[in-house]
Amino acid sequence: MRPVRLTRLIHHDFRQMAADRTLFWVIGLFLVISVYAIGNGIAWTRALDADVRNASASYEQTLAPLKAKAEEGPAKGGDPYGNPSSALYVGRQYQEMLLPPGPLTALAIGQSDLLTSRATTNLWSNARTLLRNREVQNPLNLLAGRFDLAFVIIYLLPLVALALTFDLVSREREQGTLAMVLCQPISLRRLIAGKAIFRGAVVIGLAVLASVAGAALAGGAFASAEGAGRLALWLLVVALYGAFWVALAAVVNGFGLSSAANAIVLACLWLGMVVVVPASTNLAASLAHPAPSRLLFTQEMRAAANDAEQRGAKILADYLHDHPELRPNAQAKDVPSWIAGYLAVEDAIDARTLPVQAEYKAALARQNAVVSRYQLLSPAIVVHGALQDLAGSGQERHDRFTEQAYAFLGEMRAFFFPRVLQGESLRPADFAAVPRFRFREEDARQVLARVAPGAGILVAHGALALIAALVLLGRDPARARGQERRKAGSAEPAAT
Repeated sequence: MRPVRLTRLIHHDFRQMAADRTLFWVIGLFLVISVYAIGNGIAWTRALDADVRNASASYEQTLAPLKAKAEEGPAKGGDPYGNPSSALYVGRQYQEMLLPPGPLTALAIGQSDLLTSRATTNLWSNARTLLRNREVQNPLNLLAGRFDLAFVIIYLLPLVALALTFDLVSREREQGTLAMVLCQPISLRRLIAGKAIFRGAVVIGLAVLASVAGAALAGGAFASAEGAGRLALWLLVVALYGAFWVALAAVVNGFGLSSAANAIVLACLWLGMVVVVPASTNLAASLAHPAPSRLLFTQEMRAAANDAEQRGAKILADYLHDHPELRPNAQAKDVPSWIAGYLAVEDAIDARTLPVQAEYKAALARQNAVVSRYQLLSPAIVVHGALQDLAGSGQERHDRFTEQAYAFLGEMRAFFFPRVLQGESLRPADFAAVPRFRFREEDARQVLARVAPGAGILVAHGALALIAALVLLGRDPARARGQERRKAGSAEPAAT
């Protein structure tokens, strides 16, 4: 007798689940939550997009009347603070720098509202205060984080998978029908495979559908080949994550426990892998490698400022020796005499506080290394990092923004201060050369290099769970009872 086909098993499992409406309730609830998460993410990214456009337009609108004044001809003498075409006056205008949302940020906002993503700079900005977050945020949002699709996938998708798979064989065993089913030309492994394939396809299909729909509504993923590639990797990571939880449910079912026991065990595994291990890992990383306190940084900054004021003349002389291009022009009588001294003092303070900032960055890197080291214990840690990285809301992209913001501050100083100290007025052509901040994205291959190891870990997790399920299901007592019934059934005609 030919074995029962998998397609027939899948069709039968669908009819069983449809009969008690469990499948439709789970699908409906997941889709409703996903729609809310996607809407929340799209609203946030659209607001950020508008901020980026407004910041660029606002600076151009500020420069336009100043350029018109410069076209009328350079002003002769006078107060540089009131001369609209002077380098000092133009350099004082504020320019806002913002990190634009990534291709998939609508799907994974992450901690973008906590990480540095905006700064305001002008001629007088310094490295210490450049990246202070001046946004007014709802403290409740900052505490709980924003509800996005990545949260739904990491925390709720496993619950959907477990709700559909915790009783793969235990229900038949409790109803007394498993032994009868196994009397048919079908093995226990094949029976479980049919159910797991169908229910796993439902779980993964829901996550894929929500991800593609969210990306399509947000519009960023399909605007470029890079965005489409990131979405493809996102779907791969999500599929591997869903497959792992289905395989894990098959492992628990292989122990032959009751449905209630399966549900409890799987709930504990979800709690440990998704909540306890990530939280414990973050806490352990913070305790093992604490970052320098803000109080220490403030004290060091005050000490550096006091020392610089006491040694002002020496600092100024050394600074002008190292930067002869910034030596004030003796012919420019209207240039305030304190500007060169201000530059020297600020440079000395930044140099002294730089080690504290470097230590903070190094401590953060060590904390991330600890979390990466223990991500083998929790697929949720792997998926969290991969989804944020692919979405463009991870730590790496914000660090890149920070580096570019500091570099842009140097560009502003290099452009304006030599002109300020020479008492120059900007010509109309100079306004086109005024530095404008434009965030430069990293190469997509760098993102792939960071995501690939995590995808490999997910594959390893899923493979181990699958192997364990195959071994356990091969030893299930119900299978032995089914084989005995088949033997007894085949022996009865011979006895008569």
